[in-house]
Amino acid sequence: MKGCFFFCWRVIRRGMRLVVISLVAVAAGYWLGRHSIPGSFSAGVELAAPNSEKPMPSALPKEMQPKHRVALLLQHGGAGPQMTVELYGLSADELKEVLKSAESWPGGRDGYFYGEAIKALAFVDPESAMAELLKQPSSHMRSVHISEAMAQWAKRDPAAAWRKWQASLAGYDRSAHGLDGILMELGRKDLPLAFTAFRSFAEKDRAGGLQNGWRQGLQQLGTVMGRKPETRTALMFELLKPENSSGDLLWNGMQALFRDGNYADPQVLSEALDWLDQPGITGEMKGIILSGILSIRIRKEDPATTAAWYLTLADQVGLPAHESNYQLTMNWARKDLNACGEWLNQQEPGPHLDRAIDQFSMAAAARDVDAAFAWSAKITDEPLRLRNLGLVWSKAKVVHSRQEMWQALADSPISPADRQKLEAQLPPWD
Repeated sequence: MKGCFFFCWRVIRRGMRLVVISLVAVAAGYWLGRHSIPGSFSAGVELAAPNSEKPMPSALPKEMQPKHRVALLLQHGGAGPQMTVELYGLSADELKEVLKSAESWPGGRDGYFYGEAIKALAFVDPESAMAELLKQPSSHMRSVHISEAMAQWAKRDPAAAWRKWQASLAGYDRSAHGLDGILMELGRKDLPLAFTAFRSFAEKDRAGGLQNGWRQGLQQLGTVMGRKPETRTALMFELLKPENSSGDLLWNGMQALFRDGNYADPQVLSEALDWLDQPGITGEMKGIILSGILSIRIRKEDPATTAAWYLTLADQVGLPAHESNYQLTMNWARKDLNACGEWLNQQEPGPHLDRAIDQFSMAAAARDVDAAFAWSAKITDEPLRLRNLGLVWSKAKVVHSRQEMWQALADSPISPADRQKLEAQLPPWD
Protein backbone atom coordinates (compact mmCIF):
# COMPACT_ATOMS: atom_id res chain seq x y z
CA MET A 1 0.00 0.00 0.00
CA LYS A 2 2.87 2.34 0.92
CA GLY A 3 4.71 1.53 -2.32
CA CYS A 4 1.58 2.26 -4.32
CA PHE A 5 1.25 5.69 -2.64
CA PHE A 6 4.84 6.71 -3.50
CA PHE A 7 4.39 5.49 -7.08
CA CYS A 8 1.28 7.70 -7.51
CA TRP A 9 3.02 10.68 -5.97
CA ARG A 10 5.98 10.36 -8.40
CA VAL A 11 3.56 10.28 -11.35
CA ILE A 12 1.71 13.38 -10.17
CA ARG A 13 4.93 15.28 -9.45
CA ARG A 14 6.33 14.40 -12.90
CA GLY A 15 3.11 15.63 -14.53
CA MET A 16 3.29 18.96 -12.66
CA ARG A 17 6.91 19.44 -13.82
CA LEU A 18 5.88 18.85 -17.41
CA VAL A 19 3.10 21.46 -17.17
CA VAL A 20 5.49 24.06 -15.70
CA ILE A 21 8.16 23.32 -18.33
CA SER A 22 5.59 23.64 -21.13
CA LEU A 23 4.35 27.03 -19.91
CA VAL A 24 7.90 28.34 -19.54
CA ALA A 25 8.74 27.12 -23.05
CA VAL A 26 5.73 28.89 -24.54
CA ALA A 27 6.59 32.17 -22.82
CA ALA A 28 10.28 31.90 -23.66
CA GLY A 29 9.56 31.04 -27.27
CA TYR A 30 7.37 34.10 -27.61
CA TRP A 31 9.92 36.46 -26.06
CA LEU A 32 12.80 35.02 -28.12
CA GLY A 33 10.93 35.30 -31.36
CA ARG A 34 8.93 38.46 -30.78
CA HIS A 35 10.82 40.64 -33.26
CA SER A 36 10.34 38.11 -36.04
CA ILE A 37 6.71 37.27 -35.21
CA PRO A 38 4.31 38.93 -37.61
CA GLY A 39 2.05 39.73 -34.67
CA SER A 40 4.55 42.03 -32.96
CA PHE A 41 4.38 45.78 -33.27
CA SER A 42 7.90 46.24 -34.68
CA ALA A 43 8.27 49.15 -37.08
CA GLY A 44 6.90 48.36 -40.54
CA VAL A 45 5.49 44.97 -39.49
CA GLU A 46 1.72 44.41 -39.51
CA LEU A 47 -0.31 42.07 -37.34
CA ALA A 48 -0.83 38.62 -38.76
CA ALA A 49 -4.34 37.30 -39.19
CA PRO A 50 -5.49 35.15 -36.25
CA ASN A 51 -4.76 31.44 -36.34
CA SER A 52 -7.63 29.66 -34.59
CA GLU A 53 -5.68 26.37 -34.59
CA LYS A 54 -3.14 27.69 -32.08
CA PRO A 55 -4.02 27.13 -28.41
CA MET A 56 -5.15 30.25 -26.51
CA PRO A 57 -2.65 31.10 -23.75
CA SER A 58 -4.29 30.58 -20.37
CA ALA A 59 -2.27 33.41 -18.78
CA LEU A 60 -0.26 36.27 -20.27
CA PRO A 61 3.06 37.35 -18.72
CA LYS A 62 2.32 40.34 -16.49
CA GLU A 63 5.61 42.06 -17.37
CA MET A 64 4.72 42.07 -21.08
CA GLN A 65 3.84 45.48 -22.56
CA PRO A 66 0.10 45.92 -23.23
CA LYS A 67 0.49 46.12 -27.02
CA HIS A 68 2.48 42.89 -27.02
CA ARG A 69 -0.15 41.17 -24.90
CA VAL A 70 -2.70 42.13 -27.57
CA ALA A 71 -0.39 40.85 -30.30
CA LEU A 72 -0.11 37.48 -28.60
CA LEU A 73 -3.87 37.23 -28.20
CA LEU A 74 -4.39 38.12 -31.85
CA GLN A 75 -2.04 35.40 -33.04
CA HIS A 76 -4.11 32.89 -31.10
CA GLY A 77 -7.46 34.07 -32.44
CA GLY A 78 -8.34 35.82 -29.17
CA ALA A 79 -11.71 37.52 -29.63
CA GLY A 80 -13.65 37.92 -26.42
CA PRO A 81 -13.65 39.56 -22.97
CA GLN A 82 -9.90 39.06 -22.45
CA MET A 83 -9.16 40.90 -25.69
CA THR A 84 -11.49 43.75 -24.69
CA VAL A 85 -9.70 44.17 -21.35
CA GLU A 86 -6.32 44.24 -23.06
CA LEU A 87 -7.44 46.81 -25.66
CA TYR A 88 -8.58 49.21 -22.96
CA GLY A 89 -5.07 49.04 -21.48
CA LEU A 90 -3.48 50.52 -24.61
CA SER A 91 -2.62 54.15 -25.20
CA ALA A 92 -4.23 56.17 -27.98
CA ASP A 93 -1.12 55.84 -30.17
CA GLU A 94 -0.97 52.09 -29.63
CA LEU A 95 -4.65 51.76 -30.49
CA LYS A 96 -4.09 53.67 -33.72
CA GLU A 97 -1.42 51.10 -34.64
CA VAL A 98 -3.88 48.33 -33.87
CA LEU A 99 -6.52 49.93 -36.11
CA LYS A 100 -4.09 50.17 -39.03
CA SER A 101 -3.23 46.49 -38.71
CA ALA A 102 -6.87 45.46 -38.27
CA GLU A 103 -7.77 46.92 -41.68
CA SER A 104 -5.90 44.06 -43.38
CA TRP A 105 -7.61 41.37 -41.32
CA PRO A 106 -10.62 39.35 -42.51
CA GLY A 107 -13.56 41.74 -42.34
CA GLY A 108 -11.28 44.77 -42.33
CA ARG A 109 -13.06 47.82 -40.97
CA ASP A 110 -16.26 45.80 -40.78
CA GLY A 111 -14.68 43.13 -38.61
CA TYR A 112 -15.16 42.41 -34.92
CA PHE A 113 -11.64 43.38 -33.87
CA TYR A 114 -11.72 46.76 -35.62
CA GLY A 115 -15.01 47.57 -33.91
CA GLU A 116 -13.64 46.69 -30.47
CA ALA A 117 -10.48 48.71 -31.07
CA ILE A 118 -12.34 51.82 -32.26
CA LYS A 119 -14.55 51.69 -29.14
CA ALA A 120 -11.44 51.47 -26.97
CA LEU A 121 -9.92 54.46 -28.80
CA ALA A 122 -13.17 56.40 -28.33
CA PHE A 123 -12.90 55.76 -24.60
CA VAL A 124 -9.30 57.03 -24.45
CA ASP A 125 -9.34 59.71 -27.15
CA PRO A 126 -12.81 60.26 -28.67
CA GLU A 127 -11.64 63.09 -30.95
CA SER A 128 -9.09 60.78 -32.60
CA ALA A 129 -11.64 57.98 -32.93
CA MET A 130 -14.12 60.28 -34.66
CA ALA A 131 -11.41 61.76 -36.93
CA GLU A 132 -10.53 58.23 -38.01
CA LEU A 133 -14.16 57.30 -38.72
CA LEU A 134 -15.21 60.54 -40.44
CA LYS A 135 -12.50 60.24 -43.08
CA GLN A 136 -13.77 56.81 -44.14
CA PRO A 137 -16.29 56.27 -46.97
CA SER A 138 -19.92 56.06 -45.87
CA SER A 139 -21.14 52.54 -45.05
CA HIS A 140 -23.47 50.73 -42.67
CA MET A 141 -20.65 49.56 -40.38
CA ARG A 142 -19.12 53.04 -40.37
CA SER A 143 -22.43 54.33 -39.01
CA VAL A 144 -22.44 51.58 -36.39
CA HIS A 145 -18.89 52.43 -35.30
CA ILE A 146 -19.72 56.15 -35.14
CA SER A 147 -22.75 55.43 -32.96
CA GLU A 148 -20.69 53.30 -30.59
CA ALA A 149 -17.88 55.85 -30.43
CA MET A 150 -20.28 58.71 -29.73
CA ALA A 151 -21.99 56.65 -27.02
CA GLN A 152 -18.62 56.15 -25.33
CA TRP A 153 -17.90 59.86 -25.57
CA ALA A 154 -21.32 60.85 -24.21
CA LYS A 155 -20.83 58.77 -21.06
CA ARG A 156 -17.71 60.74 -20.19
CA ASP A 157 -18.51 64.21 -21.53
CA PRO A 158 -22.03 64.55 -22.99
CA ALA A 159 -21.68 68.29 -23.69
CA ALA A 160 -18.53 67.73 -25.78
CA ALA A 161 -20.14 64.79 -27.57
CA TRP A 162 -23.19 66.95 -28.36
CA ARG A 163 -21.01 69.72 -29.79
CA LYS A 164 -19.20 67.19 -31.98
CA TRP A 165 -22.48 65.73 -33.19
CA GLN A 166 -23.73 69.21 -34.15
CA ALA A 167 -20.48 70.06 -35.94
CA SER A 168 -19.91 66.82 -37.84
CA LEU A 169 -23.03 64.66 -37.90
CA ALA A 170 -26.07 66.94 -38.00
CA GLY A 171 -26.48 66.58 -41.77
CA TYR A 172 -27.19 62.85 -41.61
CA ASP A 173 -30.94 63.05 -40.95
CA ARG A 174 -31.65 59.36 -41.51
CA SER A 175 -28.79 58.12 -39.34
CA ALA A 176 -28.94 58.83 -35.62
CA HIS A 177 -25.17 58.28 -35.14
CA GLY A 178 -25.57 57.87 -31.39
CA LEU A 179 -27.88 60.87 -30.97
CA ASP A 180 -30.21 58.98 -28.62
CA GLY A 181 -27.43 58.15 -26.17
CA ILE A 182 -25.93 61.64 -26.40
CA LEU A 183 -29.22 63.38 -25.59
CA MET A 184 -30.04 60.94 -22.80
CA GLU A 185 -26.66 61.49 -21.11
CA LEU A 186 -26.88 65.23 -21.76
CA GLY A 187 -30.30 65.37 -20.09
CA ARG A 188 -28.98 63.67 -16.98
CA LYS A 189 -26.32 66.39 -16.65
CA ASP A 190 -28.06 69.49 -18.06
CA LEU A 191 -31.84 69.30 -18.60
CA PRO A 192 -32.30 72.84 -20.02
CA LEU A 193 -29.56 72.28 -22.61
CA ALA A 194 -30.98 68.90 -23.57
CA PHE A 195 -34.47 70.33 -23.98
CA THR A 196 -33.15 73.10 -26.18
CA ALA A 197 -32.02 70.29 -28.49
CA PHE A 198 -35.28 68.34 -28.13
CA ARG A 199 -37.34 71.42 -29.04
CA SER A 200 -35.25 72.11 -32.13
CA PHE A 201 -35.71 68.55 -33.37
CA ALA A 202 -39.46 68.63 -32.68
CA GLU A 203 -39.78 71.91 -34.60
CA LYS A 204 -37.82 70.44 -37.49
CA ASP A 205 -40.15 67.43 -37.61
CA ARG A 206 -43.22 69.66 -37.64
CA ALA A 207 -41.73 71.60 -40.54
CA GLY A 208 -41.47 68.41 -42.58
CA GLY A 209 -37.91 67.42 -41.73
CA LEU A 210 -36.82 64.28 -39.96
CA GLN A 211 -34.03 63.40 -37.55
CA ASN A 212 -33.87 59.85 -36.29
CA GLY A 213 -32.78 59.28 -32.71
CA TRP A 214 -34.07 62.27 -30.77
CA ARG A 215 -37.37 60.67 -29.73
CA GLN A 216 -35.54 57.56 -28.56
CA GLY A 217 -33.18 59.79 -26.58
CA LEU A 218 -36.08 61.53 -24.84
CA GLN A 219 -37.75 58.18 -24.11
CA GLN A 220 -34.52 56.78 -22.66
CA LEU A 221 -34.11 59.89 -20.53
CA GLY A 222 -37.67 59.52 -19.23
CA THR A 223 -37.14 55.85 -18.42
CA VAL A 224 -33.90 56.49 -16.53
CA MET A 225 -35.13 59.56 -14.63
CA GLY A 226 -38.46 57.94 -13.80
CA ARG A 227 -36.78 55.38 -11.55
CA LYS A 228 -36.22 57.80 -8.67
CA PRO A 229 -38.75 60.28 -7.24
CA GLU A 230 -36.29 63.19 -7.24
CA THR A 231 -35.20 62.75 -10.87
CA ARG A 232 -38.79 62.11 -11.99
CA THR A 233 -39.80 65.40 -10.34
CA ALA A 234 -36.95 67.27 -12.07
CA LEU A 235 -37.97 66.02 -15.50
CA MET A 236 -41.67 66.63 -14.84
CA PHE A 237 -40.97 70.26 -13.96
CA GLU A 238 -38.95 70.64 -17.15
CA LEU A 239 -41.80 69.17 -19.20
CA LEU A 240 -44.30 71.47 -17.48
CA LYS A 241 -42.51 74.57 -18.78
CA PRO A 242 -44.68 76.32 -21.42
CA GLU A 243 -41.98 76.05 -24.07
CA ASN A 244 -41.95 72.24 -23.70
CA SER A 245 -45.70 71.72 -24.04
CA SER A 246 -45.74 70.27 -27.58
CA GLY A 247 -47.30 66.85 -27.98
CA ASP A 248 -44.08 65.28 -29.30
CA LEU A 249 -42.15 66.22 -26.17
CA LEU A 250 -44.93 65.25 -23.77
CA TRP A 251 -45.73 61.88 -25.32
CA ASN A 252 -42.10 60.81 -25.66
CA GLY A 253 -40.86 62.21 -22.35
CA MET A 254 -43.73 62.17 -19.87
CA GLN A 255 -45.09 58.78 -20.87
CA ALA A 256 -41.65 57.19 -20.45
CA LEU A 257 -41.39 58.66 -16.94
CA PHE A 258 -44.23 56.40 -15.80
CA ARG A 259 -43.47 53.34 -17.91
CA ASP A 260 -41.04 51.55 -15.63
CA GLY A 261 -42.60 51.37 -12.15
CA ASN A 262 -43.52 48.44 -9.91
CA TYR A 263 -47.19 49.36 -9.83
CA ALA A 264 -48.16 46.12 -8.13
CA ASP A 265 -46.89 47.99 -5.04
CA PRO A 266 -49.83 50.20 -3.92
CA GLN A 267 -47.50 52.90 -2.62
CA VAL A 268 -45.64 53.17 -5.94
CA LEU A 269 -48.94 53.34 -7.82
CA SER A 270 -50.32 55.97 -5.43
CA GLU A 271 -47.22 58.17 -5.78
CA ALA A 272 -47.50 58.04 -9.58
CA LEU A 273 -51.23 58.83 -9.56
CA ASP A 274 -50.63 61.80 -7.25
CA TRP A 275 -49.24 63.60 -10.29
CA LEU A 276 -52.74 63.72 -11.77
CA ASP A 277 -53.71 66.30 -9.15
CA GLN A 278 -50.61 68.50 -9.37
CA PRO A 279 -50.94 72.13 -10.53
CA GLY A 280 -50.28 72.61 -14.23
CA ILE A 281 -51.21 69.06 -15.22
CA THR A 282 -53.56 69.36 -18.20
CA GLY A 283 -56.10 66.83 -19.41
CA GLU A 284 -53.69 65.71 -22.15
CA MET A 285 -50.95 65.19 -19.57
CA LYS A 286 -53.26 63.10 -17.40
CA GLY A 287 -53.94 60.85 -20.36
CA ILE A 288 -50.20 60.53 -21.04
CA ILE A 289 -49.44 59.62 -17.41
CA LEU A 290 -52.19 57.00 -17.35
CA SER A 291 -50.98 55.60 -20.67
CA GLY A 292 -47.47 55.14 -19.28
CA ILE A 293 -48.78 53.33 -16.19
CA LEU A 294 -51.14 51.22 -18.31
CA SER A 295 -48.35 50.06 -20.63
CA ILE A 296 -46.41 48.41 -17.80
CA ARG A 297 -49.35 47.19 -15.69
CA ILE A 298 -51.06 45.37 -18.55
CA ARG A 299 -47.84 43.48 -19.27
CA LYS A 300 -47.12 42.47 -15.68
CA GLU A 301 -50.56 42.14 -14.11
CA ASP A 302 -53.93 40.66 -15.08
CA PRO A 303 -54.90 42.43 -18.33
CA ALA A 304 -58.67 42.33 -17.79
CA THR A 305 -58.40 43.76 -14.28
CA THR A 306 -55.94 46.40 -15.48
CA ALA A 307 -58.26 47.31 -18.36
CA ALA A 308 -61.19 47.88 -16.00
CA TRP A 309 -58.99 49.98 -13.68
CA TYR A 310 -57.70 52.08 -16.57
CA LEU A 311 -61.09 52.76 -18.21
CA THR A 312 -62.60 53.82 -14.88
CA LEU A 313 -59.77 56.22 -14.11
CA ALA A 314 -59.61 57.54 -17.69
CA ASP A 315 -63.31 58.39 -17.48
CA GLN A 316 -62.80 60.12 -14.12
CA VAL A 317 -60.09 62.42 -15.48
CA GLY A 318 -62.18 63.24 -18.54
CA LEU A 319 -60.21 61.35 -21.19
CA PRO A 320 -62.32 60.98 -24.39
CA ALA A 321 -63.56 57.44 -25.02
CA HIS A 322 -61.92 57.19 -28.45
CA GLU A 323 -58.55 57.98 -26.85
CA SER A 324 -58.88 55.61 -23.88
CA ASN A 325 -60.13 52.78 -26.12
CA TYR A 326 -57.22 53.35 -28.48
CA GLN A 327 -54.60 53.35 -25.70
CA LEU A 328 -56.08 50.24 -24.11
CA THR A 329 -56.26 48.28 -27.36
CA MET A 330 -52.76 49.28 -28.46
CA ASN A 331 -51.28 47.91 -25.21
CA TRP A 332 -53.61 44.93 -24.68
CA ALA A 333 -53.24 43.56 -28.23
CA ARG A 334 -49.49 43.20 -27.65
CA LYS A 335 -50.12 41.16 -24.51
CA ASP A 336 -53.10 38.97 -25.52
CA LEU A 337 -54.64 39.50 -28.95
CA ASN A 338 -57.53 37.08 -28.41
CA ALA A 339 -58.62 38.52 -25.05
CA CYS A 340 -58.40 42.03 -26.48
CA GLY A 341 -60.58 40.96 -29.43
CA GLU A 342 -63.18 39.51 -27.08
CA TRP A 343 -63.32 42.80 -25.20
CA LEU A 344 -63.73 44.76 -28.43
CA ASN A 345 -66.58 42.48 -29.49
CA GLN A 346 -68.45 43.36 -26.31
CA GLN A 347 -68.29 47.12 -26.94
CA GLU A 348 -71.00 49.17 -28.60
CA PRO A 349 -69.91 49.84 -32.21
CA GLY A 350 -69.35 53.41 -33.30
CA PRO A 351 -66.76 56.10 -34.06
CA HIS A 352 -65.38 55.90 -30.52
CA LEU A 353 -63.89 52.49 -31.45
CA ASP A 354 -62.40 53.46 -34.82
CA ARG A 355 -58.83 54.06 -33.62
CA ALA A 356 -58.97 51.01 -31.35
CA ILE A 357 -60.06 48.78 -34.25
CA ASP A 358 -57.38 50.34 -36.43
CA GLN A 359 -54.73 49.21 -33.92
CA PHE A 360 -56.29 45.81 -33.37
CA SER A 361 -56.66 44.88 -37.05
CA MET A 362 -53.02 45.76 -37.76
CA ALA A 363 -51.90 43.66 -34.80
CA ALA A 364 -53.98 40.75 -36.14
CA ALA A 365 -52.89 41.07 -39.78
CA ALA A 366 -49.92 38.70 -39.70
CA ARG A 367 -51.74 36.08 -37.62
CA ASP A 368 -55.22 36.03 -39.15
CA VAL A 369 -55.73 38.09 -42.29
CA ASP A 370 -59.41 37.09 -42.57
CA ALA A 371 -60.15 38.44 -39.09
CA ALA A 372 -58.06 41.55 -39.75
CA PHE A 373 -60.06 42.41 -42.89
CA ALA A 374 -63.32 41.76 -41.04
CA TRP A 375 -62.30 44.19 -38.30
CA SER A 376 -61.14 46.78 -40.84
CA ALA A 377 -64.60 46.80 -42.42
CA LYS A 378 -66.05 47.99 -39.06
CA ILE A 379 -64.15 51.29 -39.04
CA THR A 380 -66.70 54.05 -39.61
CA ASP A 381 -64.31 56.80 -40.76
CA GLU A 382 -63.69 56.25 -44.49
CA PRO A 383 -60.16 57.75 -44.81
CA LEU A 384 -59.02 55.86 -41.72
CA ARG A 385 -60.66 52.67 -42.99
CA LEU A 386 -58.96 52.84 -46.40
CA ARG A 387 -55.61 53.64 -44.81
CA ASN A 388 -56.06 50.72 -42.44
CA LEU A 389 -56.92 48.30 -45.26
CA GLY A 390 -53.71 49.22 -47.05
CA LEU A 391 -51.63 48.69 -43.91
CA VAL A 392 -53.31 45.37 -43.13
CA TRP A 393 -52.58 44.22 -46.68
CA SER A 394 -48.90 45.24 -46.38
CA LYS A 395 -48.45 43.44 -43.06
CA ALA A 396 -50.33 40.28 -44.09
CA LYS A 397 -48.63 39.80 -47.46
CA VAL A 398 -45.33 39.22 -45.68
CA VAL A 399 -46.59 35.85 -44.38
CA HIS A 400 -49.25 34.95 -46.97
CA SER A 401 -49.06 34.07 -50.64
CA ARG A 402 -50.61 36.20 -53.36
CA GLN A 403 -53.40 33.66 -53.83
CA GLU A 404 -54.17 33.60 -50.11
CA MET A 405 -54.30 37.38 -49.95
CA TRP A 406 -56.66 37.77 -52.89
CA GLN A 407 -58.87 34.98 -51.55
CA ALA A 408 -59.02 36.63 -48.11
CA LEU A 409 -59.97 39.92 -49.73
CA ALA A 410 -62.68 38.24 -51.83
CA ASP A 411 -64.15 36.48 -48.78
CA SER A 412 -64.07 39.57 -46.54
CA PRO A 413 -67.08 41.77 -45.65
CA ILE A 414 -65.32 44.77 -47.18
CA SER A 415 -67.68 46.70 -49.44
CA PRO A 416 -67.17 46.53 -53.24
CA ALA A 417 -66.41 50.26 -53.30
CA ASP A 418 -63.71 49.94 -50.62
CA ARG A 419 -62.28 46.88 -52.34
CA GLN A 420 -62.00 48.76 -55.60
CA LYS A 421 -60.27 51.71 -53.90
CA LEU A 422 -57.91 49.36 -52.06
CA GLU A 423 -56.95 47.51 -55.25
CA ALA A 424 -56.27 50.84 -56.98
CA GLN A 425 -53.75 51.87 -54.33
CA LEU A 426 -51.94 48.53 -53.99
CA PRO A 427 -48.38 48.44 -55.37
CA PRO A 428 -47.33 45.61 -57.71
CA TRP A 429 -46.75 42.30 -55.93
CA ASP A 430 -43.02 41.82 -55.51
